Amino acid sequence: MFEVVRSSGVASVYVETTIVSYLTARPSRDAVLAAHQTLTRDWWRDRAAYELRVSQLVIGEAAVSDEFQQARRVRALRGIPVLSLKDPATRIARELVRQAARLPAAPRLAGAIGLRTHR
Repeated sequence: MFEVVRSSGVASVYVETTIVSYLTARPSRDAVLAAHQTLTRDWWRDRAAYELRVSQLVIGEAAVSDEFQQARRVRALRGIPVLSLKDPATRIARELVRQAARLPAAPRLAGAIGLRTHR
């Protein structure tokens, strides 16, 4: 769901789509999903203790939903610095897409993997 990287004493957290989805979703009747939502909302209240980061990939995924959910997700992400797909991450993503081109979600997943593997 998220990745913590420590630099200069402050934890930097890459916020994935799952976080913003649990945060903004209508309460679930499923016990496991409801627990995920509760934990995410509790963590979100303490987010000021972290340097949050998000990618354009996450912003794009957050915008795929009905209008109500889309607006809530985009609003939650507002103000979080956006990581760019720089050359090394882009090269990794392109190679992953080339090797897994048959998977429908390959471009999106490859971009996320590229961002995580290159620092």
